[in-house]
Amino acid sequence: MVKNFALIFPGQGIQRVGMGKEIYEKFPQAKQTLDEACEILGRPLKQIMFEGPPEELSKIVNTQLSIFTLNLMILNSIKDALSRKPLFVAGHSLGEFCAVFASGALSFHDTLKLVEIRGTIMDAFTPEGSMAAVIGLPPEEVQEKAKEITSTGKLVEAVNFNSTKQTVISGTKEGIEEFKSKVKARVIPLRVRGPF
Repeated sequence: MVKNFALIFPGQGIQRVGMGKEIYEKFPQAKQTLDEACEILGRPLKQIMFEGPPEELSKIVNTQLSIFTLNLMILNSIKDALSRKPLFVAGHSLGEFCAVFASGALSFHDTLKLVEIRGTIMDAFTPEGSMAAVIGLPPEEVQEKAKEITSTGKLVEAVNFNSTKQTVISGTKEGIEEFKSKVKARVIPLRVRGPF
């Protein structure tokens, strides 16, 4: 039994077609969680997660519902190994909703419906764009290069400062591509559908 632990949940960007299928087939708690989510939502979330197509999974509302549900499928599958409540819970972006549920503040039904509302609003109002992780360039240089590119009309901005060697940029696809062509660093596109 694990005694002292924290739960930290990831956000959007971990999605892929086939996500959760193995755990669904192996753990009854995971199966029950996903089946309940499909029933609550009245949408084929299991099919979207397991079979896609990628364009359907990449719709923000589907991505967010899939990641939220997968996180809870995993949580519910390991709950019996946990001897008590976590010392704390946290999450990145969408992961915050998983943390709210894990803390006991909201029911699965209510949290799932909030995630659906959030995803629907984001789908409706998120402009076209992209994000990428810049690895191996100091944050100051990332900011300078982004400012320089934006001044030419191709929007790109440093948005997440993960470490001294990794900064996430956000902007138009043209801005991200221009940034990538102008720096000597690894620029890894993130699997997101907007410039968050």
